[in-house]
Amino acid sequence: MTVEMVPLGDIATVNPRKKSLDSSQTCSFVPMDAVDDVTGRLAYTLTRQIAEVQQGYTAFAENDVLFAKITPCMENGKAAIARRLVNSVGFGSTEFHVLRASEETLPEWIFYFVRKKSTRELAEQFMTGSAGQRRVPASFLSEVSIPKPDLKVQKVLIERLERADRLRRLRQYALTISDQYLQNVFLEMFGDPETNPKGWEISTLDDMDADFRYGTSKKSDYPPVGVPVLRIPNVLNRHIDLSDLKYSQLDAGEERRLTLQRGDILFVRTNGNPDYVGRCTVFDSDEKFVYASYLIRARIASEEINPWFLEAFLQHQEGRKKMLPFIRTTAGQSNISVEGLGQIPVPRPPLELQQQYALVVQKHERLRRMQVEALRQAEQLYETLLEEAFGNQN
Repeated sequence: MTVEMVPLGDIATVNPRKKSLDSSQTCSFVPMDAVDDVTGRLAYTLTRQIAEVQQGYTAFAENDVLFAKITPCMENGKAAIARRLVNSVGFGSTEFHVLRASEETLPEWIFYFVRKKSTRELAEQFMTGSAGQRRVPASFLSEVSIPKPDLKVQKVLIERLERADRLRRLRQYALTISDQYLQNVFLEMFGDPETNPKGWEISTLDDMDADFRYGTSKKSDYPPVGVPVLRIPNVLNRHIDLSDLKYSQLDAGEERRLTLQRGDILFVRTNGNPDYVGRCTVFDSDEKFVYASYLIRARIASEEINPWFLEAFLQHQEGRKKMLPFIRTTAGQSNISVEGLGQIPVPRPPLELQQQYALVVQKHERLRRMQVEALRQAEQLYETLLEEAFGNQN
C-alpha cells in the first residue's frame, strides 16, 4: 500500500505560539539535560511558577514533542514527548524546537520520526551557525517529508516500535547494572581506595617496575594491510572494542617492539576531553595488535601486582582521583606522560586476593561481551523498524 508523503509542517505545528497563561500558576520546567538521549524520555522535570519562566524560555504543552536543535544534542538524539506536565504546561531550554501533532497524527509518530538516525543525519546537513553553535532551523522541520498513514496504521507501527524500543532500553539497563557489579565487588574485596581501611601497602607504578612505551606515529588506514592498530576509540573502560580497526605496515623492529602481550595495560595519553585521558584497559588476547601514538602501553614486571586489579583501581572513581594531579592541560589539550603514570600511588593487596578478583573480571567480561552483542542486535532491530516505518530521507 502506497503511503502519502507530506511535509512535517502539514501534520504538526512547528514552534506553536505561546498561549495566554495564568502567571500565578505553576508549571513544569525542562532543562536540556533532563532529556535522556538514550531512552528519549524526560529523566526529570522541575516545578516553577509560570511568572518566573514565561519570558525567555520555550513554551510547550502536554503531548508536544521536544526536539533539540543545537549541536551536539541534536546529533545525539535528544528528543522526548512532554508528558505529565504540571497543569499541562511546560517551559524549557530555548534550544528546543516544539512539534505539536495535528488531530490526524499521534505524537509518538512524530517522536519516532525525529529520533530516527537518518532524519537526524539529514537535519545535520541543514544546520546553520558557527562551529559549536550550529542549529537546525525551524524551516527544515516544516519542510522535511514524512509518511502520513491513517491513525490505525500509525498505532500498529508505533506499538511495534515501542516493543523494540523497550527491548533496546532493557539491554542497555542490563549492561549498566553489569558494569556497576564490578565496582561493588571491588569495594567488597579491597575496601574504599580513598580511605584504604584494610591498610594495604601503597606503591607507585615505577615501584612495580612498569615498562612504559608510546605507540606508533605511522599513519594507520584502510584497506586492512599490515598489522591492526588499536587507537583511542578502541580503548574503552575495561574492554577493547574491535569493531572499527585500522591497519599499518611497520618495519620488523617497530612491529616487534609494539606488539601487545596479554596483560599489557593501554592508557589514553592525550585528548581534547580531559575525562578521556588516563582511560585504560587490559589487553586480553593472543592475537597480534600494535597501538597508536596517542596511547601508552604499560607492562608490569612485578609479580606482586595483577593487571586486572590495577586496571580496576585506576578506573575506580577514587583511583581516578589519584591520577588527576598528573594530567596536564595546555591550549585545550589534556595529556598524561610516562613520568606521570609512573608516580600514581596504588594499593597492593595480597596477590592471591588480586588474582581472585581477576577471575571475577574475566568471567564478567565474557558475560559483558554477550550483553554488548545483545544490545547491538536490539539497536539494529530498532533502527530497522524505524526505517521500515518511515523510510530513509538521505
